[in-house]
Amino acid sequence: MKADVYSKEAVDIGAQERLWRALTAPIDVLALRQALQSGASANINCHHPELSPLEAAVEGGCLKACAVLVEYGARVDVKAVDDGRSLLHRAIASLGEDERHPIINYLLSVGVDPMSVTIQNQSVLDWAIMWGDKELISQLRSIIEDRSIQD
Repeated sequence: MKADVYSKEAVDIGAQERLWRALTAPIDVLALRQALQSGASANINCHHPELSPLEAAVEGGCLKACAVLVEYGARVDVKAVDDGRSLLHRAIASLGEDERHPIINYLLSVGVDPMSVTIQNQSVLDWAIMWGDKELISQLRSIIEDRSIQD
């Protein structure tokens, strides 16, 4: 075990390597779970210094991998270092509509903020509009409306 300088979390480096191999396409959910059970962290960036394991699972379009990572404590509030994209922004940009909707619904259910914005002040709704995803646009507008009523 070695303490990661950035997270101060003790991790098994071999298990962390196995986690990243499991997240390489095609994503191997069983190997991912085994790596996490062996001491890998669901939060430490390894092979991709600016990509968390959960971001990799979202980009890979694997809902089961997302759920396993969250089960093992993956942070759902991560944002891209370079432009501030949230997991929702990443799902919109990386996946087709059929893949993105189940993952976005899951991410919303575990607390990813639908109101997050990039460093260019682009909201998740802005990105849904840019990508022309009518179903997601409607869903996000409904969430925004519900929030404004509660406030």
